[in-house]
Amino acid sequence: MRYYLGVDLGGTNIVAGVADAGFRLLLGRWPKLLLNFHVPRLAASLALEIQAQNPAIPKARATSATMRLPCLSGSTKSARFDFSGFLLFGASMVLISIALEGMGEAEISKSRGALLVGLGLACLALYWLRAARIPAPLFQPSLFRIPAFSVGILGNVFSRLGSGAMPFLMPMYLQVGLGFTPLQSGLAMMPGAVASFTGKSLISRLIERFGLRKFLVFNTLAMGVMFCTFALNDARAHPAMLLAQLFVFGIFNSMQFTAMNTVTLFDLPDSQTGQGNSMLSVTMQISSSCGVAVAAALLGYFTAQFELVASFRSTFVCIGAISVVTCCIFSRLPAEVGRKQ
Repeated sequence: MRYYLGVDLGGTNIVAGVADAGFRLLLGRWPKLLLNFHVPRLAASLALEIQAQNPAIPKARATSATMRLPCLSGSTKSARFDFSGFLLFGASMVLISIALEGMGEAEISKSRGALLVGLGLACLALYWLRAARIPAPLFQPSLFRIPAFSVGILGNVFSRLGSGAMPFLMPMYLQVGLGFTPLQSGLAMMPGAVASFTGKSLISRLIERFGLRKFLVFNTLAMGVMFCTFALNDARAHPAMLLAQLFVFGIFNSMQFTAMNTVTLFDLPDSQTGQGNSMLSVTMQISSSCGVAVAAALLGYFTAQFELVASFRSTFVCIGAISVVTCCIFSRLPAEVGRKQ
Protein backbone atom coordinates (compact mmCIF):
# COMPACT_ATOMS: atom_id res chain seq x y z
CA MET A 1 0.00 0.00 0.00
CA ARG A 2 2.83 2.40 0.73
CA TYR A 3 4.12 1.81 -2.79
CA TYR A 4 0.93 3.19 -4.34
CA LEU A 5 1.00 6.13 -1.92
CA GLY A 6 4.50 6.98 -3.12
CA VAL A 7 3.43 6.82 -6.77
CA ASP A 8 0.54 9.19 -6.17
CA LEU A 9 2.70 11.68 -4.28
CA GLY A 10 5.34 11.55 -7.00
CA GLY A 11 2.86 12.19 -9.79
CA THR A 12 1.25 15.02 -7.85
CA ASN A 13 4.63 16.62 -7.13
CA ILE A 14 5.56 16.64 -10.81
CA VAL A 15 2.34 18.31 -11.92
CA ALA A 16 2.26 20.67 -8.94
CA GLY A 17 5.82 21.69 -9.74
CA VAL A 18 4.79 22.69 -13.27
CA ALA A 19 1.96 24.85 -11.91
CA ASP A 20 4.23 26.40 -9.28
CA ALA A 21 6.88 27.23 -11.88
CA GLY A 22 4.29 29.18 -13.86
CA PHE A 23 3.16 30.98 -10.71
CA ARG A 24 6.71 31.98 -9.80
CA LEU A 25 7.48 33.11 -13.34
CA LEU A 26 4.37 35.29 -13.28
CA LEU A 27 5.27 37.03 -10.04
CA GLY A 28 9.05 36.95 -10.37
CA ARG A 29 9.50 35.99 -6.71
CA TRP A 30 11.57 32.82 -7.00
CA PRO A 31 13.39 32.56 -3.63
CA LYS A 32 10.47 33.38 -1.33
CA LEU A 33 7.93 31.23 -3.16
CA LEU A 34 10.42 28.39 -3.37
CA LEU A 35 10.52 28.33 0.43
CA ASN A 36 6.77 28.83 0.80
CA PHE A 37 5.75 26.04 -1.58
CA HIS A 38 8.39 23.42 -2.37
CA VAL A 39 10.12 23.08 0.99
CA PRO A 40 6.95 22.37 3.06
CA ARG A 41 5.66 19.97 0.40
CA LEU A 42 8.90 18.00 0.21
CA ALA A 43 9.25 18.06 4.01
CA ALA A 44 5.79 16.49 4.35
CA SER A 45 6.72 13.73 1.88
CA LEU A 46 9.99 13.09 3.74
CA ALA A 47 8.18 12.96 7.10
CA LEU A 48 5.76 10.32 5.77
CA GLU A 49 8.64 8.20 4.49
CA ILE A 50 10.59 8.47 7.76
CA GLN A 51 7.48 7.52 9.69
CA ALA A 52 6.95 4.52 7.44
CA GLN A 53 10.56 3.33 7.80
CA ASN A 54 11.00 3.87 11.57
CA PRO A 55 10.11 0.71 13.54
CA ALA A 56 10.15 2.66 16.84
CA ILE A 57 6.95 4.53 15.94
CA PRO A 58 3.97 2.79 17.57
CA LYS A 59 1.37 1.35 15.23
CA ALA A 60 -1.27 3.58 16.74
CA ARG A 61 0.65 6.59 15.44
CA ALA A 62 1.64 5.09 12.10
CA THR A 63 -0.22 5.77 8.88
CA SER A 64 -2.68 3.20 7.55
CA ALA A 65 -0.30 2.50 4.65
CA THR A 66 2.51 1.68 7.09
CA MET A 67 0.33 -0.63 9.17
CA ARG A 68 -0.56 -2.66 6.08
CA LEU A 69 3.05 -3.01 4.95
CA PRO A 70 4.40 -6.49 5.78
CA CYS A 71 7.78 -7.06 7.38
CA LEU A 72 10.08 -8.38 4.64
CA SER A 73 13.34 -8.66 6.60
CA GLY A 74 15.00 -12.00 6.05
CA SER A 75 16.93 -14.21 8.40
CA THR A 76 19.47 -15.54 5.89
CA LYS A 77 22.93 -14.06 5.56
CA SER A 78 23.27 -11.70 2.61
CA ALA A 79 25.92 -12.14 -0.07
CA ARG A 80 28.78 -9.67 -0.26
CA PHE A 81 27.78 -6.43 -1.94
CA ASP A 82 28.96 -6.14 -5.55
CA PHE A 83 30.68 -2.77 -5.16
CA SER A 84 32.59 -2.95 -8.46
CA GLY A 85 29.41 -3.81 -10.30
CA PHE A 86 27.67 -0.96 -8.54
CA LEU A 87 30.31 1.49 -9.76
CA LEU A 88 30.10 0.24 -13.35
CA PHE A 89 26.32 0.17 -13.48
CA GLY A 90 25.98 3.48 -11.65
CA ALA A 91 28.50 5.17 -13.95
CA SER A 92 26.64 3.95 -17.00
CA MET A 93 23.29 5.26 -15.75
CA VAL A 94 24.77 8.62 -14.72
CA LEU A 95 26.50 9.12 -18.07
CA ILE A 96 23.41 8.16 -20.09
CA SER A 97 21.11 10.31 -17.94
CA ILE A 98 23.37 13.37 -18.22
CA ALA A 99 23.61 12.91 -21.99
CA LEU A 100 19.88 12.48 -22.56
CA GLU A 101 18.80 15.31 -20.30
CA GLY A 102 21.54 17.60 -21.59
CA MET A 103 20.65 16.99 -25.23
CA GLY A 104 16.95 17.24 -24.48
CA GLU A 105 17.36 20.65 -22.88
CA ALA A 106 20.05 21.79 -25.38
CA GLU A 107 22.63 22.21 -22.60
CA ILE A 108 25.28 20.07 -24.33
CA SER A 109 26.08 19.52 -27.99
CA LYS A 110 24.99 16.41 -29.85
CA SER A 111 28.58 15.26 -30.30
CA ARG A 112 29.29 15.47 -26.55
CA GLY A 113 25.97 13.82 -25.81
CA ALA A 114 26.77 10.97 -28.19
CA LEU A 115 30.19 10.57 -26.53
CA LEU A 116 28.61 10.37 -23.07
CA VAL A 117 26.04 7.83 -24.29
CA GLY A 118 28.83 5.75 -25.83
CA LEU A 119 30.82 5.78 -22.59
CA GLY A 120 27.70 4.86 -20.64
CA LEU A 121 26.92 1.94 -22.93
CA ALA A 122 30.53 0.76 -22.65
CA CYS A 123 30.29 0.76 -18.85
CA LEU A 124 26.99 -1.10 -19.10
CA ALA A 125 28.49 -3.73 -21.40
CA LEU A 126 31.41 -4.22 -19.01
CA TYR A 127 28.97 -4.64 -16.15
CA TRP A 128 26.95 -7.38 -17.87
CA LEU A 129 30.11 -9.20 -18.97
CA ARG A 130 31.27 -9.13 -15.36
CA ALA A 131 27.84 -10.09 -13.98
CA ALA A 132 27.83 -13.28 -16.06
CA ARG A 133 31.07 -14.46 -14.39
CA ILE A 134 30.52 -13.82 -10.68
CA PRO A 135 28.15 -15.67 -8.31
CA ALA A 136 26.39 -12.66 -6.74
CA PRO A 137 26.21 -9.67 -9.12
CA LEU A 138 24.28 -6.49 -8.45
CA PHE A 139 21.65 -7.54 -11.02
CA GLN A 140 21.58 -11.17 -12.03
CA PRO A 141 21.31 -11.82 -15.80
CA SER A 142 18.78 -14.56 -14.98
CA LEU A 143 16.25 -11.82 -14.25
CA PHE A 144 15.70 -11.39 -17.98
CA ARG A 145 14.91 -15.07 -18.43
CA ILE A 146 11.59 -14.38 -16.69
CA PRO A 147 9.17 -13.46 -19.53
CA ALA A 148 6.96 -11.07 -17.56
CA PHE A 149 9.97 -9.17 -16.20
CA SER A 150 11.74 -8.79 -19.55
CA VAL A 151 8.54 -7.71 -21.31
CA GLY A 152 7.71 -5.33 -18.46
CA ILE A 153 11.13 -3.65 -18.56
CA LEU A 154 11.07 -3.28 -22.35
CA GLY A 155 7.50 -1.99 -22.27
CA ASN A 156 8.42 0.51 -19.55
CA VAL A 157 11.19 1.95 -21.72
CA PHE A 158 8.92 2.78 -24.66
CA SER A 159 5.65 3.40 -22.87
CA ARG A 160 7.15 6.01 -20.55
CA LEU A 161 8.44 8.10 -23.45
CA GLY A 162 5.09 9.85 -23.70
CA SER A 163 4.82 10.30 -19.94
CA GLY A 164 8.31 11.76 -19.78
CA ALA A 165 7.66 14.06 -22.73
CA MET A 166 4.35 15.42 -21.43
CA PRO A 167 5.66 17.80 -18.66
CA PHE A 168 8.24 19.11 -21.13
CA LEU A 169 6.13 19.35 -24.28
CA MET A 170 2.65 20.39 -23.15
CA PRO A 171 3.45 23.53 -21.07
CA MET A 172 5.71 24.80 -23.85
CA TYR A 173 3.02 24.16 -26.48
CA LEU A 174 0.39 25.94 -24.41
CA GLN A 175 2.58 29.03 -24.05
CA VAL A 176 4.34 29.46 -27.38
CA GLY A 177 1.73 27.70 -29.50
CA LEU A 178 -1.61 28.61 -27.95
CA GLY A 179 -0.74 31.84 -26.15
CA PHE A 180 -1.27 30.71 -22.55
CA THR A 181 0.48 32.56 -19.73
CA PRO A 182 2.99 30.56 -17.60
CA LEU A 183 0.43 30.38 -14.79
CA GLN A 184 -2.36 29.23 -17.10
CA SER A 185 -0.20 26.55 -18.69
CA GLY A 186 0.88 25.28 -15.28
CA LEU A 187 -2.67 25.15 -13.92
CA ALA A 188 -3.83 23.39 -17.08
CA MET A 189 -1.66 20.42 -16.07
CA MET A 190 -3.45 20.00 -12.74
CA PRO A 191 -6.27 17.73 -14.07
CA GLY A 192 -3.61 15.09 -14.64
CA ALA A 193 -2.83 15.01 -10.90
CA VAL A 194 -6.51 14.63 -10.00
CA ALA A 195 -6.93 11.96 -12.65
CA SER A 196 -4.06 9.90 -11.19
CA PHE A 197 -6.13 9.22 -8.06
CA THR A 198 -9.15 8.33 -10.19
CA GLY A 199 -7.11 5.83 -12.18
CA LYS A 200 -5.87 4.09 -9.03
CA SER A 201 -9.47 3.49 -7.95
CA LEU A 202 -10.37 1.80 -11.25
CA ILE A 203 -7.39 -0.35 -12.11
CA SER A 204 -7.88 -3.27 -9.72
CA ARG A 205 -11.37 -4.01 -11.01
CA LEU A 206 -10.30 -3.71 -14.65
CA ILE A 207 -7.32 -6.05 -14.20
CA GLU A 208 -9.45 -8.60 -12.36
CA ARG A 209 -11.93 -8.59 -15.21
CA PHE A 210 -9.66 -8.52 -18.26
CA GLY A 211 -6.26 -9.70 -16.99
CA LEU A 212 -2.95 -7.86 -17.17
CA ARG A 213 -2.11 -8.67 -20.77
CA LYS A 214 -5.39 -7.50 -22.29
CA PHE A 215 -5.51 -4.49 -20.02
CA LEU A 216 -1.97 -3.34 -20.89
CA VAL A 217 -2.50 -3.82 -24.63
CA PHE A 218 -5.72 -1.77 -24.59
CA ASN A 219 -4.49 0.89 -22.16
CA THR A 220 -1.21 1.42 -24.05
CA LEU A 221 -3.16 1.81 -27.28
CA ALA A 222 -5.55 4.27 -25.62
CA MET A 223 -2.64 6.29 -24.22
CA GLY A 224 -1.09 6.61 -27.66
CA VAL A 225 -4.36 7.67 -29.25
CA MET A 226 -4.96 10.23 -26.49
CA PHE A 227 -1.47 11.65 -26.99
CA CYS A 228 -2.17 12.05 -30.70
CA THR A 229 -5.42 13.93 -29.97
CA PHE A 230 -3.44 16.78 -28.40
CA ALA A 231 -2.48 17.68 -31.97
CA LEU A 232 -6.13 18.64 -32.59
CA ASN A 233 -5.93 21.68 -30.30
CA ASP A 234 -5.28 25.14 -31.67
CA ALA A 235 -5.88 28.72 -30.55
CA ARG A 236 -9.58 28.41 -31.46
CA ALA A 237 -10.19 25.29 -29.34
CA HIS A 238 -12.20 25.70 -26.14
CA PRO A 239 -10.07 25.31 -22.98
CA ALA A 240 -12.59 22.80 -21.61
CA MET A 241 -11.68 20.40 -24.42
CA LEU A 242 -8.00 20.55 -23.49
CA LEU A 243 -8.71 20.05 -19.78
CA ALA A 244 -10.90 17.04 -20.58
CA GLN A 245 -8.14 15.55 -22.75
CA LEU A 246 -5.55 16.03 -20.01
CA PHE A 247 -7.86 14.47 -17.42
CA VAL A 248 -8.56 11.38 -19.54
CA PHE A 249 -4.89 11.05 -20.43
CA GLY A 250 -4.03 11.29 -16.74
CA ILE A 251 -6.36 8.39 -15.95
CA PHE A 252 -4.81 6.16 -18.62
CA ASN A 253 -1.30 7.26 -17.63
CA SER A 254 -1.84 6.50 -13.94
CA MET A 255 -3.28 3.05 -14.65
CA GLN A 256 -0.43 2.34 -17.07
CA PHE A 257 2.22 3.03 -14.44
CA THR A 258 0.59 0.76 -11.88
CA ALA A 259 -0.07 -2.07 -14.34
CA MET A 260 3.45 -1.97 -15.82
CA ASN A 261 5.08 -2.01 -12.40
CA THR A 262 2.85 -4.87 -11.31
CA VAL A 263 3.52 -7.06 -14.33
CA THR A 264 7.26 -6.40 -14.16
CA LEU A 265 7.58 -7.65 -10.58
CA PHE A 266 4.74 -10.17 -10.51
CA ASP A 267 6.57 -13.40 -11.36
CA LEU A 268 9.85 -12.65 -9.61
CA PRO A 269 10.88 -15.06 -6.84
CA ASP A 270 11.37 -13.56 -3.40
CA SER A 271 15.15 -13.83 -3.70
CA GLN A 272 15.17 -11.56 -6.78
CA THR A 273 12.43 -9.08 -5.87
CA GLY A 274 14.89 -6.49 -4.56
CA GLN A 275 17.04 -6.67 -7.70
CA GLY A 276 13.99 -6.49 -9.95
CA ASN A 277 12.57 -3.51 -8.10
CA SER A 278 15.89 -1.66 -8.34
CA MET A 279 16.16 -2.40 -12.06
CA LEU A 280 12.60 -1.14 -12.54
CA SER A 281 13.41 2.11 -10.72
CA VAL A 282 16.46 2.69 -12.93
CA THR A 283 14.41 1.99 -16.05
CA MET A 284 11.73 4.45 -14.98
CA GLN A 285 14.29 7.23 -14.50
CA ILE A 286 16.12 6.59 -17.77
CA SER A 287 12.85 6.33 -19.72
CA SER A 288 11.66 9.70 -18.41
CA SER A 289 14.93 11.29 -19.53
CA CYS A 290 14.57 9.60 -22.90
CA GLY A 291 11.08 11.06 -23.23
CA VAL A 292 12.40 14.61 -22.87
CA ALA A 293 15.31 13.95 -25.24
CA VAL A 294 13.12 12.32 -27.91
CA ALA A 295 10.50 15.07 -27.69
CA ALA A 296 13.15 17.78 -27.96
CA ALA A 297 14.82 16.07 -30.92
CA LEU A 298 11.54 15.61 -32.78
CA LEU A 299 10.46 19.17 -32.04
CA GLY A 300 13.78 20.54 -33.29
CA TYR A 301 13.51 18.51 -36.49
CA PHE A 302 9.92 19.51 -37.25
CA THR A 303 10.55 23.16 -36.38
CA ALA A 304 13.04 23.30 -39.24
CA GLN A 305 10.43 21.83 -41.59
CA PHE A 306 7.13 23.46 -40.57
CA GLU A 307 5.77 26.47 -38.74
CA LEU A 308 5.72 26.39 -34.94
CA VAL A 309 2.22 25.03 -34.19
CA ALA A 310 2.49 22.38 -36.91
CA SER A 311 5.84 21.23 -35.49
CA PHE A 312 4.28 20.69 -32.07
CA ARG A 313 1.38 18.79 -33.60
CA SER A 314 3.74 16.53 -35.54
CA THR A 315 5.71 15.84 -32.36
CA PHE A 316 2.56 14.85 -30.49
CA VAL A 317 1.57 12.47 -33.27
CA CYS A 318 5.01 10.84 -33.45
CA ILE A 319 5.26 10.24 -29.70
CA GLY A 320 1.69 8.95 -29.64
CA ALA A 321 2.55 6.56 -32.47
CA ILE A 322 5.46 5.18 -30.43
CA SER A 323 3.06 4.41 -27.59
CA VAL A 324 0.62 2.75 -29.99
CA VAL A 325 3.37 0.46 -31.29
CA THR A 326 4.36 -0.37 -27.70
CA CYS A 327 1.12 -2.33 -27.27
CA CYS A 328 2.74 -5.01 -29.46
CA ILE A 329 5.37 -5.50 -26.74
CA PHE A 330 2.75 -6.15 -24.06
CA SER A 331 0.95 -8.59 -26.36
CA ARG A 332 3.98 -10.87 -25.81
CA LEU A 333 3.07 -11.30 -22.14
CA PRO A 334 2.06 -14.82 -21.08
CA ALA A 335 -1.71 -15.13 -20.94
CA GLU A 336 -1.63 -16.40 -17.35
CA VAL A 337 0.40 -13.50 -15.92
CA GLY A 338 -1.45 -11.73 -13.14
CA ARG A 339 -3.63 -14.75 -12.42
CA LYS A 340 -1.28 -16.59 -10.05
CA GLN A 341 -3.07 -17.78 -6.92
